[in-house]
Amino acid sequence: MLYIIGLSLTAVKAQDLPPTNPSVTDQSVDSRLIDISPLTGRYSRELFLEKIGALGIYTTSSVAEPIKEIVILAKHEVNINQHVVNQFIEECKLAEETTPDSEKEAYLNNRQTPNGREPKMPCQSVKLYFDTANCIPQPETVGSYTYFNLCQDDTIHFAVEGVYNQNGTNYTQQDTLHKYSWVFGDGANVITHFEPFSDKFYGEAKGYEMVVTMTDTNNCPSNPLSARVRIAGNPIQSITRPDPICFDATKPGDTIQINLTTLAAVVPFQYALVSSQRYDSITFIPDGPNCPQLGLCYNTPVTFTSFTPGQTLTSPSDLLSVCVTMEHTYLSDINITIICPNGQQAVLHQNSGGGSWLGEAIDDSGGNVCDPKQNPPGTPYNYCWTEYYPTSTTLANGPSHNWNGANVKDSSNRINHTNYFSPQSSLTSLIGCPLNGEWNIQVCDIVGVDNGYIFSWELNLDPALLPQNWQYSVSNDTTYLEGPGVVGQNKSNALVVPTAPGLFEYTYKVQDEYGCTFDTTISIEVIAVPDPSLGPDTHACQGETITLGNTNCTNCIYTWSTNDKTPTIDVHTTGAYWREVTSPENCTASDTIQAIFHAPPPPILIKHL
Repeated sequence: MLYIIGLSLTAVKAQDLPPTNPSVTDQSVDSRLIDISPLTGRYSRELFLEKIGALGIYTTSSVAEPIKEIVILAKHEVNINQHVVNQFIEECKLAEETTPDSEKEAYLNNRQTPNGREPKMPCQSVKLYFDTANCIPQPETVGSYTYFNLCQDDTIHFAVEGVYNQNGTNYTQQDTLHKYSWVFGDGANVITHFEPFSDKFYGEAKGYEMVVTMTDTNNCPSNPLSARVRIAGNPIQSITRPDPICFDATKPGDTIQINLTTLAAVVPFQYALVSSQRYDSITFIPDGPNCPQLGLCYNTPVTFTSFTPGQTLTSPSDLLSVCVTMEHTYLSDINITIICPNGQQAVLHQNSGGGSWLGEAIDDSGGNVCDPKQNPPGTPYNYCWTEYYPTSTTLANGPSHNWNGANVKDSSNRINHTNYFSPQSSLTSLIGCPLNGEWNIQVCDIVGVDNGYIFSWELNLDPALLPQNWQYSVSNDTTYLEGPGVVGQNKSNALVVPTAPGLFEYTYKVQDEYGCTFDTTISIEVIAVPDPSLGPDTHACQGETITLGNTNCTNCIYTWSTNDKTPTIDVHTTGAYWREVTSPENCTASDTIQAIFHAPPPPILIKHL
């Protein structure tokens, strides 16, 4: 039987400590953690492994790179003689310093396996599974795939466990004795010893494919265990500031409903592996030499993240096409170049082609050649370059037709992939370019007089380069509002009871199906309703005039029960009159007043005696 003992020992002090592990009940097994930092070269470390191997002592630690300590283990009934181990270290250190390089190289080439390690006994079966009870979050299985659903900016805790049906036949297998290799799918790889778990933070909201393998104490590998990680991104796309809330101090406790669907544009977060990216925004290409303040070149990027980290372009045909939708009044004015993430580039078109046009441009509008407002865009055509689809010539030598007296280069047919053009320089110059990252199209106008527009451009890589074509969407469960005066929610409406006028901040929140919560701050103004007061009831005598109303609300709209629209009205008959006042913020209040006209008293006959 073989055991790994996790003791932190040095080569000097190892013999003074008991070679035991509290987790291992068989105390007859000897194992040590040995300081091999004096062995600075690969040759000396491999030579050391060979020497201790001849004594029945071995290690599962990797010595491919310089390491400070390794665990050495003795086969059953073999004891580790620390003095001999120390002597081997000194001998191997000396050998590293004195052995000719040619002999070192020959020795290392003859080692049968990396690190000189092979299973010392027949391998026992092992099956690796996710320890779902200890994973955070717990994974779910859909079809044949295991998924971890995670919120952006959270850390995932992976935990695995082995099933050892032959444990103890030749040696001991135990989760806490083994080495675990974690490949997280974002370019990061981690190895853990004696710990069947690992924490991982994924910075970008997207899908990842991870895999973990285990190597047991006999250097025997497990099955690769894989899973997909789905990270939910922010579904809040934009915010619309709501209309002010009206507050009536005369009616405390009134509830206002705010429709949450009008506050923000919320769409389910979606992720898909894509091999094509498009920059879709119209951009003016000024007359370069005559507009130095604007520069000679137009640059816009597209960014890929779907490919395997470190994956590169290995053939010109990996790039299916580069397509530009544009117009320009002089083909010989411009250079067009594709630039990959590490700066390698290929020239698609180099100032040639005479006075041919691209697209149906508007020539010489008579305005400032540097001002897009005075140079309206025309009708663009598609122009595509490739070494994948059939081509017959470059853009400069491509077919053209007459349009309003101009010689216009024919458009590429992007549906049938016809009339595509050969690049000016071969796309082999892009071999070795990282597929992930920022790709740039550069269009430079290097000759005076003419200008143009780019409407969009697209880079199409081979979908076969994608690691796996999968996608996911995260639905949204709940939206709600938190803040001053929020008392509840009715379906898609937040119920708010304002308590005073002012500008208040509210938190708009969205919770998705993964249980992830995203929020943003919204300012809502609470405005006091206008003062509608008409004062106390008014009395007058018949035949007189009562003026009702006032002008105590600036820029307000007035509506009377008499259909008058003025701040005040004159009345001559008894009755109830109401006036509604609407402020510029659309807050409304009203008041009613009684106008009472009295008839004159009857005459009184006074007799004089």
